[in-house]
Amino acid sequence: MEKIKTTWENLSVHELQNIHGGGWFDDFKKGFKEGFDWAVGVLHDLANLIK
Repeated sequence: MEKIKTTWENLSVHELQNIHGGGWFDDFKKGFKEGFDWAVGVLHDLANLIK
């Protein structure tokens, strides 16, 4: 079997971010934290209402 040669190159992080839409994971973490904080606040308010 003959080895296949490719012209692939490793991309830098900056190039990958440009391709994949930037810091999508940071946006996801921020949105998740905001949603989690909101849910904790709702549960806290509900617990205070029940007391």
